[in-house]
Amino acid sequence: MNSDIVNNLLLFASNKQTYQENEILFLEDDACHQIAYVISGEIIIRSVTRDGNEFVIQVVGVGQFFGDVLLLAETNVYLGNVIARKAATVAFFETDQFIKMLQSSNEILIYYLKHLADKTFRLKQDLKLLGLPTLRDRLLFYFDSESKKQNQKTIVVPITREDLATFLNVRRPSLSRELSRMQKARLITVNRRFITLI
Repeated sequence: MNSDIVNNLLLFASNKQTYQENEILFLEDDACHQIAYVISGEIIIRSVTRDGNEFVIQVVGVGQFFGDVLLLAETNVYLGNVIARKAATVAFFETDQFIKMLQSSNEILIYYLKHLADKTFRLKQDLKLLGLPTLRDRLLFYFDSESKKQNQKTIVVPITREDLATFLNVRRPSLSRELSRMQKARLITVNRRFITLI
């Protein structure tokens, strides 16, 4: 991340807010009125089904935007609760200031377009993953994607086991059982948050 680009970007922010861990920024169905940029910490957007199952819509880390797609869309409400998963500082931009910022600097425009491209790629990857027929297929796809991203066969799973189960839309015990079966089948080795593809 280029610190000069980020510093220039933040000059256009209308305000900055600091949130404690687990603090709620917005509730599901709240209207989105500003574009947000995560300066520090981590934000999670998650929803709960009618039968009480929780699922993760998006995890937003340092250097990433949220609310940008919603604000410029016809329907501009949050699809889940927006929560600080870790203590976080977030910069907010008014729409007109954000557009003015993009028009003022090619560097910032390219930085933002790269963010959009990465977000779109992740969404397509998630759709592909969730469309796979079995939990084993989804796990192997996820681990293989992380292996390519981390450029090694032994990966550090970047989210907790509970979050992984939520992301894959399965219960935690089902995930643990499948990981154990995959290890017995010599597809992977598991050492806490380290997974080695065999």
